[in-house]
Amino acid sequence: MSNTEFIGYLVVFCIPLLGSIIALVKPIINLNVSIQKLNDSITRLNSDSDELKADVVKHETRLNDHETRISIIESRDQ
Repeated sequence: MSNTEFIGYLVVFCIPLLGSIIALVKPIINLNVSIQKLNDSITRLNSDSDELKADVVKHETRLNDHETRISIIESRDQ
């Protein structure tokens, strides 16, 4: 086998092999990027949820205090 034939076979076999490797690696990289974006979104949602829970507790205590004041005013009127 001459050098020209060897290089020809090498090219014929390596190009599809490289194409196959790229075809396998690209979806894996895209999947990793998507998973990282999903993790970031979930982290952001958790922090937003914690802030909303704190607001709800604050409003709940304020409403309970309001109900207490109404009860006191109603008991005075009777």
